Amino acid sequence: MKKLKEYIPLIGTSSVKESDYLAKLLTDEGISCQVLNAKNDELEAHIIEKAGALGAVTVSTNMAGRGVDILLGGPQGHHSAKIKELGGLYVIGTNLYESLRIDKQLKGRAGRQGDPGITRFFISLEDDLIAKYGIENMIPKSFYPRKQEESLTNPIFAKKICQAQRIIQGQNYDLREELYSYSTLLTELRQYLYNLRMDILHHKFKDEVLQKDFPSLYEDLSGKDPLREFQMKLVEEFKLLQEDIEESIKEDYRKVELSAEAFEEIKEKIKGQETTWTYLVNDDSIEDILGLLKGLVKITGMNNFFAWVTFALEYGFYKFFGKNQE
Repeated sequence: MKKLKEYIPLIGTSSVKESDYLAKLLTDEGISCQVLNAKNDELEAHIIEKAGALGAVTVSTNMAGRGVDILLGGPQGHHSAKIKELGGLYVIGTNLYESLRIDKQLKGRAGRQGDPGITRFFISLEDDLIAKYGIENMIPKSFYPRKQEESLTNPIFAKKICQAQRIIQGQNYDLREELYSYSTLLTELRQYLYNLRMDILHHKFKDEVLQKDFPSLYEDLSGKDPLREFQMKLVEEFKLLQEDIEESIKEDYRKVELSAEAFEEIKEKIKGQETTWTYLVNDDSIEDILGLLKGLVKITGMNNFFAWVTFALEYGFYKFFGKNQE
């Protein structure tokens, strides 16, 4: 601890719990420190800017203050020359992460922009990372010391741990890729529901929903469209008119009963009105129509008789009433 006071240390931890624990140990030794736990990014960014000031001691999770340059001497550069003589920022890592990238980010806090700096990790073969993935099994037991207080200097430990980190990093990447393939559709559905929600909130979807699923409610809320109501009424009336015409024609068919007497009856009814055609010269008479009708019956047979009767009646109706109106 006494030696620690000669440097400007930045201690990177893996958890908030570990940060608080180390901060308490430092306080018990009479060393005041700043603790950053990635709770308030804006505030902690200002604090970590001062981590390079003379006499500063900072305990931070690796996630806190990322992306902020730590300038020796603080933002104003006070005592920067003296700090450089002391060796600059001393970054201490207490754990290794599953991702080598995060470890390298912590290392990169020291020696920025040509400044002097030191980075050192203090790890144990009993750390969570090593115990969780069984890294100790990758190291031959012959390299394990019996009991010692000094650090393990054999490079095989660092080599095997780095190898295990790369394996773990690859496995995590494959896992994220697999999860992404499963979550893609869910993400699209969530986005669809979000867009639908925003449309409803901004009244862009209301009319479509009501008209499609609740037409009566839509009419009650918005009122009836006069033009649409007129058109619907007009179509309905023409439909009824068509039905009346068809029923009238059917009634005439029933009266005709394919008898000569019925033809004579129709002929007599129409013949009385021939006097109104006196102003016409060489016009088709009812005799011509009936003659044509009889000829068509002989040619086409009785199967098309009703169709020709309909045609004859409509033609005679037009001839009589149409010309009278003129």
